[in-house]
Amino acid sequence: MSVKIDFAIVGAMKSASSSLHHYLRQHDEIYLTARKEFDYFLTDASVDNLERLEARYARVKTGRLVGLTHVDMLVDPAAARRLYDHNRAARIIAILRNPVERAYSEYWMLRAVSGHNIEF
Repeated sequence: MSVKIDFAIVGAMKSASSSLHHYLRQHDEIYLTARKEFDYFLTDASVDNLERLEARYARVKTGRLVGLTHVDMLVDPAAARRLYDHNRAARIIAILRNPVERAYSEYWMLRAVSGHNIEF
């Protein structure tokens, strides 16, 4: 099959990467897996395992742009290089957010998950 990743959505936590992933999945000419956070480009060992990539994208139809979403690709300097080595035409979509608003959003998420106040 020889899947090539055409784009990667990266961004800080709580910056709407999940929303963008969800919206782009609805487009007929784009393929994103239902579950995001596929760590294929985060380690050299992962990139060497082409079967893992092929299995994850087994349902791709010809003619679609193929993408993945993983927020950790933003902070891993080698991830962009691995994506480039995989497909020199690949693009990166980076989603950023005001750091204060992002931290405030994460605070409320953690508070909701834990069920009580969180002290910093």
